Amino acid sequence: KFTDIISTHNYCSDTNVYLFNMLLEKVHYYKISDTNQSTTLELMNNYRQVIMVLRKHNMEFLNGIWGVVEIDNEKVDNSPIRFAVDIPLKSIHCQTGCNIINGEIFINPEKNSSISFHRLNSTKNYCNDNGEEMRFLIALEEVEFAVNVDNDNVELLNKRGHRVLKLRRVQVE
Repeated sequence: KFTDIISTHNYCSDTNVYLFNMLLEKVHYYKISDTNQSTTLELMNNYRQVIMVLRKHNMEFLNGIWGVVEIDNEKVDNSPIRFAVDIPLKSIHCQTGCNIINGEIFINPEKNSSISFHRLNSTKNYCNDNGEEMRFLIALEEVEFAVNVDNDNVELLNKRGHRVLKLRRVQVE
């Protein structure tokens, strides 16, 4: 039960703090549900009616360094591309063997398995890599979902659910 809730009087244009606090004071029960991609908290009133649903993503499986195995369902042999993901900082860092790419991660709490990469910045070195780096960048910009295949393999999907990148965890010593 939440009681005697105090909040600041700062103006927040995208939220109604008063309504939020009022709803919290009506909470008597809760239910937590876990899936592979998110944890959901249902807050209920004294009649066990759901009055608020909160969701936390479970994208921590992406933390670490990944190697590229496939780009657009085409196998990539001995790719120099390394893809570092930091979910708490919501950032990525890539080394392609030619250029360095940095960017930001966005996780949409409204969609299960949602992840996308924004504000990608790259050095501008000329690369003689048969277009692999460019294909990687294009695929990275199309990503909207991540699927944890197992501890060492991840698939990144576009908005239609098609795999655009298949990654394998790189063991760092």
